[in-house]
Parts: sequence; structure tokens; C-alpha cells
Amino acid sequence: MNDTTGGVATAAGLHFQYLATVDAILDWLEDTRDFIITTEDPVDDAIDFSVQVDDSSILLAQAKASVDSERHAPLTAGEIVDHGIRLCKSPSESYLLRTNRELSTSAESLIQVLTAGSDVPGEELRDRLRATLTAPTYRKIAAIDEVLLQRLTRLRVTSTAQSLDDFADKVARRILRLRRHEARGGGRASADALLHYCVAAVLRRSAQRTGRGMTRDDVHAMLGLSARTLAHAIGEYDWGVTTGAFPRIRSAVDRPSLIDQMLARLGSASETRRLRTMVLTGPSGAGKSALAAAFCDLVAQRYDSLHWIDASTDTTLRSQFNTLAAEDLSALTDAEAAAVVRASLERDPAARLIVFDNAPSQSSVMEWLPAHGHVDAVATSTNANGWSHWSSLHVGAMTELEALSLVRSRLQPDSSCTYDDARAVALVRRLDGWPLAIELACAHLGRSGRGLAFAEEYLEQLASRVIDNESLVPSDYHSHPTLLQAILVALDLLQEVDHAAHGLWGTMLLQTLSYLPPRAGLLEVAGPVSIATQLETHPRSIPRPESPAAIAILADEALTRLGEASIVERYRIAGESSDRVRTNAVVLEVVRQLDGGHPQELRISYLHVWLEREIRRAYDDEQFSRVSALEPSATTAVEHALSLGFIIPFAIPTLGNLAQFWQLRGEYAHARSMLRKELAMLDAADQYAPALRAKIYAAMAYSMLHLPVTQAEISDAIEGAINHAEYAVQSPQHSGDMATVGAQVLHILQVLERSTEYNDSTRLRRWRRRLEELTPVEDARARVANEINRSMTDPGTDLADVIRLVDKSLESEQSPYWKVNFLFSKAEAHAAMYDFGLASAVFSEAADQSRQISLGLSPGWTSILNAWQAAAFGLLSAFPPDGVRHFFQELSQIVGDEAPTTPEDRASLAVCRAASAAILDPVREASRLLDAVPNHRATTYTAGPVDLTTHLVSASAIVLRIRNQLAPQEICIAKGWRRIQVGDDISYVLRVDSTTCSYIRAAALPPTPATPARWILSEPGIGLIMNGPVATLVWFFTRETGWVRVPGAPSIPATRELRQRLKQDQFPKARVAIHITDLDLDSDLVDIYASSTLLAAPSTPLHL
Repeated sequence: MNDTTGGVATAAGLHFQYLATVDAILDWLEDTRDFIITTEDPVDDAIDFSVQVDDSSILLAQAKASVDSERHAPLTAGEIVDHGIRLCKSPSESYLLRTNRELSTSAESLIQVLTAGSDVPGEELRDRLRATLTAPTYRKIAAIDEVLLQRLTRLRVTSTAQSLDDFADKVARRILRLRRHEARGGGRASADALLHYCVAAVLRRSAQRTGRGMTRDDVHAMLGLSARTLAHAIGEYDWGVTTGAFPRIRSAVDRPSLIDQMLARLGSASETRRLRTMVLTGPSGAGKSALAAAFCDLVAQRYDSLHWIDASTDTTLRSQFNTLAAEDLSALTDAEAAAVVRASLERDPAARLIVFDNAPSQSSVMEWLPAHGHVDAVATSTNANGWSHWSSLHVGAMTELEALSLVRSRLQPDSSCTYDDARAVALVRRLDGWPLAIELACAHLGRSGRGLAFAEEYLEQLASRVIDNESLVPSDYHSHPTLLQAILVALDLLQEVDHAAHGLWGTMLLQTLSYLPPRAGLLEVAGPVSIATQLETHPRSIPRPESPAAIAILADEALTRLGEASIVERYRIAGESSDRVRTNAVVLEVVRQLDGGHPQELRISYLHVWLEREIRRAYDDEQFSRVSALEPSATTAVEHALSLGFIIPFAIPTLGNLAQFWQLRGEYAHARSMLRKELAMLDAADQYAPALRAKIYAAMAYSMLHLPVTQAEISDAIEGAINHAEYAVQSPQHSGDMATVGAQVLHILQVLERSTEYNDSTRLRRWRRRLEELTPVEDARARVANEINRSMTDPGTDLADVIRLVDKSLESEQSPYWKVNFLFSKAEAHAAMYDFGLASAVFSEAADQSRQISLGLSPGWTSILNAWQAAAFGLLSAFPPDGVRHFFQELSQIVGDEAPTTPEDRASLAVCRAASAAILDPVREASRLLDAVPNHRATTYTAGPVDLTTHLVSASAIVLRIRNQLAPQEICIAKGWRRIQVGDDISYVLRVDSTTCSYIRAAALPPTPATPARWILSEPGIGLIMNGPVATLVWFFTRETGWVRVPGAPSIPATRELRQRLKQDQFPKARVAIHITDLDLDSDLVDIYASSTLLAAPSTPLHL
């Protein structure tokens, strides 16, 4: 039944009609012929729009919509005949019936006959139609003449089963692509506005007595509204929206030859959804980034959004993808984060331009890009090799005209600068047309106050700056001495300015920035460290700041001087509180080469002191987003310290904190690498530190649990942790620390005891005894966590006790991290008890809190997967628990696009998705998910039992085979049956729960006409397939485990008896009627009568 009013139905029909008309207009724009498309017909209301070419009718069309295509009955063959006969009464070359309703089986059969009937004689065509159609429908065909019958063979029926909103979205995106193809601005909101304008224009023409036709020029005028008009209509320009820190273009950098080549390769809108890529290569300082930014400025109107990604390191690249992926990636591995971004970009219809600035190689960025999608990618790189699959463009020195243009733009309003000015020509020639050198020179000339009049003196300074120390020359720059001279002259001038000022020196700030990420140096890090270094080395040159505000002011003044010299660029990313600093890499390399001695060691030491303190504080306060923000700075600083051979004591705990952070994010290989560096630095510093070494080895063993390492490797790590802990407890000050180590090692042993990959039980028992002697006082949280973990894996545990233990722990727990862990365990316990409503609520609460502390779902993957597996077994069993279907929807929404970090957990997630989809999702999507399940198992120590996933995969395959062969739209699990025999007539009454079968419930009120059905006999069970308007399979399971084949599972007696009865009756042919009988109308139980005569049902026993 449909509860939609006539007014709503009429509005929906008109909406679809005019949307279909606009869609047809777009189709004809792609045709090369001139056309006139006319809306409505003044005589025949069966024609919604028509197309004429050269005064001949090419197409007559009618659009038939459903109010709600997801629930509306499919379009039948009878309806097609009715509409087709009316439409074909007018002569035309072709006819079109367009609908957003699905096609019934009879409709599809009719369309096949008509499509193949154009060359078939009339009588033969009528015979084919008679065999296809019902008698009442065929009588309408029999009444038409041969001319009308032949016209029907030219009728095309197109069905797009989608809602009106989805259809409107599709048409709006076509309009957007058209505007971009013609180099007109447009975004999603403006495309929607333009679609509404087009629909209104079609409606207005439909209401006119004359002038309803539109030519190609009329359509171009309608779709070609100016960008200004569209922006006024929606209140903003909604295209070319930028994210990331684009370099500031102070004025146009005119390099026409390179820009033209970029436009030739990426200038026009893409006609396909294939990724397009281009890389700009050349030495640092050649102007690659400025050129990429200028290109973005030129083509911004073609894209919904443009993204600038600092790709100089893996960490900076990854950190900037959170915004692009529209979710927190901090808890994922690099590979998993890249997979989430790829999937997001591939399914997103928005057009994007992504710039990877300073990318090391093609491999560093390709894992983030989809193979298909509306994405164009531009990279800048100093590495000209390794970009074999990208369109490459070399960026070198400027032409003389381009260089003069840059000088003129930078020295304005100096009117003395002209293109033929001898001083300007001499300057750009002396600088070899090198963009960075010209920028530095212009900044120098500008600060002199004399502009080009100072050029000769500047060139003399340049000539006098002889580079006599080859170690100062970075690799690949021996052939560009003028660039290095320009950098050194700029630094000389900066030093002169610094010594004249009483504050933080720009050179001091620049030296600190040289040990931070070059494209993303944090001012909040560099400022305090630079001030501390200057106070130590030149105490009288700077006032001692008394507050954080005073530190910020000193750092800001120094950064301003660096900016005036064109050495750095300041920017800030939306949502961050600290400024970032972008500096050319070659400048920083020269600065590091000039740095040395005690100030250098002091500077690096202060840098690690500051980073260690802030990261430890953020980690202890569980501010993991701040740890993530500081991590690139700490990683870069550690790498520079190691490359210089410095032993910095504060770098050691920084490495440990970063390793813990990588573990929380699930990057176990990276965490293990950090821990190895920490051990190496301890060895280099000749520090034994047994307590710290015990922690390092315990953390390393924990990381190895999730990595494919040998038994000997993880055993050595555990042995190392226990050995060093035993030595450490001999000193009383270390005993408290060892309780945490003991708890972590105990957890590792529990995992290994359950693992099929570790087989040395004797060693495990010996380690347990040593731990008991080592740590008699166990950490309270770890004790509770271990008790919960043990209880959840013990089949004899009362899970209600686990929930009470968790609730008691939550009452006093203050740590957000531990609260999240306890909540995930509680949710898993509820799911194991089949209390799916509470499980969903607690999982949602845990996920929200975990994401608030920037850990994503990493603390809860074990609980999520255990719960999902338990629910999947329940769904595929013979007696699905209440609420399990809704639980899958809730759990899938909670997880979203996130994925676990370990290979075995990713495989388990794939199995869980496939198992739940086998019943609930369309066959094609469910088959795709099943095909995505990995064929091989991971060999880490956290891998669960193979049988669980094997059973789920096997059961999912069985369900999909049945769905593929029988094509039911719904599968209903039967609750019981009874057999009725009156004379030779045999009937079977099947009882089903209609809450899992919406069609049966809807069809039962009122009773429906009988529909064909047939019995299915198979090893997993017995079915009755009903081929009604909605094909439905009623299923009786053979075993209590349902679709899951578990050896020794008990069979269901009622199904065994039904199998015997059907064999005795030789599987009688059946017709089906569905209605409620002898039951409360409020009951969810419905009886299905399968009979050749549809007898009334006498009172007989029901087999359950």
C-alpha cells in the first residue's frame, strides 16, 4: 500500500519528467546535429518531450516515475504496453519510455521481444508476444494494426532504479562536467542551483502555448550562465576551494613556456575517471613550487577542491591527508591510511587537484592515489629519476625575459625597472636566471631602499663572496655557484641586521629551523629553542623573556626579518595554533654546513630537551593529537643528531616515546625501528640503564607479536626484558618501574600461550615463574585488563561477571585511554551474550571517545572483530538472534572506512564484512567482498584460530551460490511446517517470521493472488522459491548451525521429516498464497500455503 498523497505523487512525477528532459537535453548536446527539443505536447499528453532534426521527428518520449523507487512495485509488461501504444500513435523515428522504477521479469521479457522484433514478420511477432504476455495484456496488442505494432518495436525502455534525489544529483554532475569542459567555473552547490534553473526553464516553456522548443544555442545560453551570476545565486564561489599551505604568490610568476606545457597536459577537463599525473623536476631553487602554485591559480575553476601536500617526508605527507580523507588517520598504518585515502578519492565524484610538493620519488606518493577517480596530481621533485609513469617537465633557469619579469614584479613600485634596463639585464645574467637567487637579490635591493640603483654594488658583493670551502657546497650545486653566493650574501646581510637589533636573531632562528622539517618547521618549537641557545651563547644580545607571550613576540620579530629577506615563508594550517615555516631545502643545507662547534651541539641538545618534555607531557596527558603534530619535528631532529654522531641523552627517551606512539597507531615495524635506535644510542652513550633496557626489550617483544618474526627473535626480546628487569630490581628505586614491564611481558606470554605459531611451552612456563618472583606487585590496571582478557577467552566464564568487573573499573578510572579499553571489552561481552542493542551503544561510545583522543579504533579492533565474528555466526545459524541484522548496520557505521593494522586483523575484518554481506547486501557487492578476502593467512603470533574464518568463508560462499542460482531478493528462515492431504491434493503450510522478510509481511495484508513456486532440495537445507513480484526463498536448515558447516553439528528433525515427505510426494508442483490465518494480526508470524489447489487449512500439527 502507498500512503503518499495524490499531490505528492503528482509533484514527484513532474519532477522526474523535467529532470529526464534536462538529462535528454544534455544527451543531445553531445550529438553533432542541430536539434530542437520541445517540452510537452499541446495535443497528446502521452508525449513529455520530443526531438526534431531537420523538421523530422527523431524521438518521442514519456517519463514515468515512482514516488519512492525503493519501495514501489516494478514496472510491468502491461504498463509498458499501455504507455507504448499511446506514445506510438504519433509518427517518429524512435520512441522512449524512461522510468526510475525497476523492471519486472515480465517487462524485461517484453523488451527483449520488442528489441528483436524489428525484422520479424507481424504474425510471428504477435506469436512471440502472445507467449510472453498475460492474456489481458495481449488482447491490447491484438487490437492494434500492423503500423502501430512496428512502431512498438522502435520503443526503447530505460530504467534507472534510483530515487529522485539521486537522479537529480547525477544530472547536476553532468552539468558540472559540461561547464568545466568549456572552461567555466562551477562547483557542487552552483551545479545544483543551475539544475534548478534548468528545471524551472523547462517548466516555464511547458506552460507556454507556443515557443516550447529549444535549439542548441538556447541550451548553451541556459547552461552558460556567468560564474559571477552563479556565485551571487549561492552566496559564494564554491569551486577551487583550497586545503593545505599553498605558497604565497605575491604577483604572477610569468613563465609562459612552462605554463603552456602544463596546460597542454592538464589544462582541459578530464573526459574520463582516470588519474592524470605530471611531475615538475629540477634542482632546489628552480621555482618548481611557485610554478605549481601559479598553475593551480590558473585552473582552479575546473576543480571542486585543490590540495597542497608537503611530501618531503612520509610523516609530513601523511599528517596532511587527514583533511583530504575527512577522517582521523592517526590510528592507522601508513599502508592502511593510504588505502582509506585511495578509497575516499575513488568513490568521491568531486574533481580534485592534488599537489605533492618536494616529493622524493614516484613511489612515495603513488600509494595515496587511486587508479580511477576525478583526480589530477602534480608533483614537484629534485629527483628527475623514478617518475616513469608520470608526464615529466624539467624546470631549470628562467629565460632572460621571464627573469626580467620577475625582477620587475618584485621591485615595484620602482618605476626605474624596465625590461631593457641594463642594470636589470646584468643582474639576471649574473644570477644565471636562477629564480631563488633572483628572489634573494630583489629582497636585498629592496631593503637597500635604492632598488636597481644598488644592483652594481650588490653584484660586487656577490663576486667577493668566494666559496673556498667545498664542503659548504651541497651535492648537485657545484655547477650553480651564483645561487650559493646569493644565499651567503643574504645570510651576511641578515647577520648585520641581527647584530643591530636587541632580540632574537634571525640567523639563530634559521639555524634551529635547519634541524626541523624544511617545509613545515614549527615556530612554537624553533622559537623557544633559539632563544635558549642565544641566551647561553650571547646572553647580552637578547632580553630574557618572562612569559610565553614574550617568547612568541621575540620569535615573531625574528621570523619577520627572515621573511623580508625572502629566506622563509610563514603560513598556518587551518585548525592549528602555531605558525609553520617553509624554507628552501638548499638554504637549510647551507645553514647546517655553516653551523658547528659548541653552539651547534647546544642547539641540538636544547631542541631534544624541548621536544622530549612536550611529547612526554602530551603522552602522559593522552593528548595524542599533539604527539602526532610534534612527531615530524622529533623524527627529523633525531635523524640529524644521529647523522652528526651526537649523543644526546634527551633523544633517548624521545625515541622511546615515539616508539610507544607508533605502537598506539599500529605501526609496529616503525616502533621496532625506533626501539632499535634507542638501544643503539644507549650503547653509544655507554649507558647500561637496566630498567630502561628492560622497558625497551618488553616494548620490542610486544611489537614483534604483530610482525612476521621468527620464534628465536621474539624469544630473545622476552629474555632480554626479563634479564634486565631482574638486574634492575636489585636497586630499590627501579622496582616500581618493573611492575609495568612485568605486566606487559605477562600479556605477551598470554598471547603466545594461545598462539599456534609458538611451540616452546617449557620456556613459557619458565618465564612465568621468573615473572612471579620479579614483580609480586602487579600494576592494578594491567591486572584488570589481563583478567578481562583471560575471562573473555575462557568458555566457562559468566560474561555478566566480566561486565560487572568492567563497570567497577570504569567508576574509578580517570585515564581516557584506559576507559576506552575497558569500554571496548564491555561491548564485546554484550555482543558475546547476544545483547546486540547494548553492544552497539557501548561500541559507539567507545569509538567516539577513542577518536576524541586521536587513537581511532586501534584500542578496540580485537573486541570489534570478536563481536563481529560472533554476530556473523549468529546470523548464519539456523536460529539468528534478535537484533543481529541491525547490529551489523551499526557496527559497519561505527567502523566506516577504518581498518586494523595487522595483516591477520585485516583478513578477519574482510571475512566479517563478507559474511554479513552474504545475507544482507546485493549479490554483486557481497561477491566482491568475498573475493576480497585474502587467500593466505598471516603468520604473526596474534593470529586467531583458522577454523573460525574458514567456516565463515565457506558459509558465505554457500549462501551466495544459492542466491546466484535462484536469484531471491529475500531469504526467509522458516519456523515450521505442516502437511495437508485431501484426496489426491497435497498442500504444505510454511510458517515464517515476517520481521526478516518485508515482502511476505506486506503481501499478507490484504491476501495476494497465487504466484508460481517450486521446491529446492540441497545439502544445506530445503527451500521454496516463490517467483512473485518480489522473488522470495523460504528456507529450512538441515543443521542447527545453519549455513555454517561444522562437523558433528546436530541436524533439525523437522527438516529431516520434511525432506522425507517431499520425496514421498515427488516434490508436488505448487502455487503460493500468502496470508495471516488463525493468528493474532499483531503477530509477526505468517503462514504461506503451497498447494496446487490452495485448500483451506484443517487443524493439523505444526512441525517446529
